[in-house]
Amino acid sequence: EGNELGIGAFFGSWFVWIGIGALLVSRAEKWARSFAAHIEFVSLLYLPAFIAQHFLIAHARQIVGIDPYELFGFGSMVTASLLVNAPVSLMTGILFSLACQWVETSGDLPVSRVYFWESTGSFLGGLAVTLALWQELIWPVIFFLNAAVLCLAVTSVRMTKKRFWTPALVLSGICIAAIPANLAKRWNNFDADTKWQRLLPTAGFQGMIQTPQGEYLFGAYRETQLLIAGCGQVCETYPNQEAAGRIAALHLAENPQARNALLVGSDAFSIGRHLLKLKQIENIAVYHSDPKFVLRLKGLITEKHPEFRDSRLNLVSEDIRGYLRKNQNTLDVVILNLPDATTAVLNRFFSVEFYQTMRAALSENGVMGVRISGGENVIGSELADLGASVLTTLRAVFPHVIIEPGEETWLVAGASEQLTEDTKELVKRFQAIEGADRIFPPQALETLFPQNRVEFARRVYEASDLPTELLINTDDRPLAHLYGLLLLGRQTHSPATRLIKRISLAGVWFFLLPIGVLIVVRIVYVWRLRRYPTNAVSTFSSLFLIFSMGLVSIGTQIVLMYLFQTHYGSLYLFVGLIGSLFMLGVASGAALSRKLLKIPDWPWKSIAVGAVALHGGALMAASQLGAYWNYPLFILAFVICGLLTGIYFPLAARALELANLNARQSGSRLELFDHVGATMGGFLAGIMILPVLGSHGSFLVLTALLATNLVFIPLTTRTQTSASVWAQPAPFFRKAGYFAFALATCVVLVSNLLARVQTQTFPYHQAAALAYGENLEPKNM
Repeated sequence: EGNELGIGAFFGSWFVWIGIGALLVSRAEKWARSFAAHIEFVSLLYLPAFIAQHFLIAHARQIVGIDPYELFGFGSMVTASLLVNAPVSLMTGILFSLACQWVETSGDLPVSRVYFWESTGSFLGGLAVTLALWQELIWPVIFFLNAAVLCLAVTSVRMTKKRFWTPALVLSGICIAAIPANLAKRWNNFDADTKWQRLLPTAGFQGMIQTPQGEYLFGAYRETQLLIAGCGQVCETYPNQEAAGRIAALHLAENPQARNALLVGSDAFSIGRHLLKLKQIENIAVYHSDPKFVLRLKGLITEKHPEFRDSRLNLVSEDIRGYLRKNQNTLDVVILNLPDATTAVLNRFFSVEFYQTMRAALSENGVMGVRISGGENVIGSELADLGASVLTTLRAVFPHVIIEPGEETWLVAGASEQLTEDTKELVKRFQAIEGADRIFPPQALETLFPQNRVEFARRVYEASDLPTELLINTDDRPLAHLYGLLLLGRQTHSPATRLIKRISLAGVWFFLLPIGVLIVVRIVYVWRLRRYPTNAVSTFSSLFLIFSMGLVSIGTQIVLMYLFQTHYGSLYLFVGLIGSLFMLGVASGAALSRKLLKIPDWPWKSIAVGAVALHGGALMAASQLGAYWNYPLFILAFVICGLLTGIYFPLAARALELANLNARQSGSRLELFDHVGATMGGFLAGIMILPVLGSHGSFLVLTALLATNLVFIPLTTRTQTSASVWAQPAPFFRKAGYFAFALATCVVLVSNLLARVQTQTFPYHQAAALAYGENLEPKNM
C-alpha cells in the first residue's frame, strides 16, 4: 500500500538476503574459487534472477494468501518480502564476495577496491535510472538497457582474457533491439492488465497513466464510473456524486460567502465539479502530490465531461506549502480529503507547522476541513488516539474547531466565530447559496451533526490518556504517522500495536538502555579475558564497526528522506538521486580511506576513532538544523553521510587482514555484518525509531549507537587459540553466556521501564462508549 511498513519490510529482507549470499560464499571455499575464476558468467544470473523476482513480487499476495481487497498485514508482508526478494539480493551478496577473491592477487586491499567500484557503480546506476524515470521510461525499457550493459561488461571481461564469447554479445543486441520492436511496451501492457484483473476483475481495464513518480491504472466500472488504481488499491473514483456533494455542502455551510477553494486529496474532481455549479465560486485549486498524474487525470475526465475546461479550475504544480505562502489571506474553503497518515509524507498535512501555514493563507472567515477515520457508535483506542492528536494539534493553531462525526469524521477549523454545529443554522446558510440544491439537499444537513454523537466524539478525544507532548503533531515528531500506523496495525490484527504505544510513552530510554548494557558487558568481557593471553587478534571491534555503520547509515538516510519529504513533498522521483548522492559519498569515502591507510604512522584504529567522532558530530549537527533545511544542505547531508560511511569499510578490511583472513573471508564477513546492520536499521528507523521519537530523537539514538565504537575500538582483544583451549572455559560457551546475560538484563530493564508507563487497560474513552451519558470515575482495586 505504499507505506513505511511495506518499504521497511522490502528493504529489510533485501539486505537479509545479501548477507546470506555473502555467508554462503564464506562457507564454501572450493566452489567459491571455481566461480570466482568465471565471475562474468555468474553475473549473468542477474537476468533470470530479476525476471523471477518480478514474477514473485507480482504474485506476492497469492503466495501468502492475501486477497486483493484485504490489507496486507505486517507479519504477512515480512513473510512475503523474505520470499520474493531472494533472487536478486542473494546474487548481489554472492557476487560481492566472489569479486573480492577474484581481484585478490591484483593489488593491495582487494576488499576495499571492490567496495569502491561497487559504490561507484551504484552511484552511476542510481543517477541513470533517476534520469530514465524523469524521462518517463517504462520499467521493461530500463531492464533491457541494464541487461545490455551487463552483457557488454561480460564481453569486455572475456576479451581481457584474450577470449571471446559470442552469446553475451548476441544477447546484448537482442536486449537493445527489444526496445524499438515494442517488446518492452507489450511486456509492460501485459503486466498492467494482469495487475488490473487481479485487483478489479469486474471493471474494464482501459489504460495506464505513467509519471516519473508512479504508475496508475484506470478503467471503467459499469461504463459510468472511472476508477484509478495505484499502490495496489483504488486511489481515485470519478464521479463520486453523493460523498462529494456532502463534503462540499458541509464546508460551504460553514462559510457560505466562499469564493476561492483549495481541494487536496481524493475525490478532488468530484468535489470540484459540484463547486463549479455555483456562480459565486471564482477559483478552485486542486493539489496532488504527483502533479503530472492530476494533470493527465484532468485530461482524461475532460474528454467525457467538458465542464472541466472551465477556467476557474486550476491545478497546483508546486509544493503545497510554497503555494500557501504565495496566497496569503485568500482561501475561503480548504478541504483536506486525505487518507490517514500511514506514510511519513502524509504526516506533513497534519502537523502544527502545516496548520500555521494554512491559517495564514485563509481569509478572515476561511475554514479548513480535515478528514480522519472515526466510528459511528464505538471509537476504539487507536481511533481515539488518532482523533485526539489531530484535534489537539488543530486547537494549538485555530481558536475554533468543530466535529462532524461518523465513519469518516471531519474536523472543521477556522479563526472565525461563525463556525457552528447548529444544524438549523447550517441549513439556513446553505439554502441562501444560489444553486445549493444542485449540490446537496439542504435539509439533509440536519443529519450531519447529531448532538449526542458530537458530544460523545468530543469527550472521547478530550479524554485521551496520552500526555500533551504525545498529542501535538509536528514536522520533527510525526505523531499522526505513528497513530496512523498503530491504526493500520489494529486493522491487520498486529500484536505489536500496544507495545509500540508503550514504547512511545517510554521515550528515548527504551533505545538507550540496551546500548548502555552492551557497553558495560563488553568492558567486563574484555577485562575478564585478560587472564587468558593469546596471540590471535579479535575481530569483534571491526565487525561491530561495520554492523553499526550499516545500521546508522540506513537509519540516517531514512531520517533525512523523511525530512526531505516534510520540506518538499513527494520523494518518489528523488529517491534514486538521493541514493546516488549517498553512493557518491561512499565511493569517495572508500577512496579517501585507502589513501589514509597507506600513511605508515596512521593505524586503522586511529582513523576509525576520528571518523566515528566526526560522524557523531555531523549527526548531532543535523539534528539541530530544524527549519533551516534547504536543497544545498540536503545534498551536502547525503554526500557527507555516504562519505563517512565509506571510510569504515576499508578500515575494517585492514583489521581483518591483520587477523590473517583472506579476501574472500574478509569480504564475506564484512558484507554479512554490513547488511545485517542495514536490515535492522531499515526496520527500526523506518517503523519504530522515527515514528516514536521523531527526527531529533532518531539522530540521538543513532549517535549513541555509533559512539559505542569509541569504547570498543580501543578494547581490541586477543581471542582463544587451540594451544590454550584447556586453560579456560570453551570460547563459544563463554561468549554465549555473556550474550545471554546481556539479553536477560535488557529484557529486565526494558520490561520494567514499559511497566512504569503502562497505559490504562480499559481506557476512559472505551468505557464511555459503553456507558454513554453516565459519570465515570476510576476505581482503585
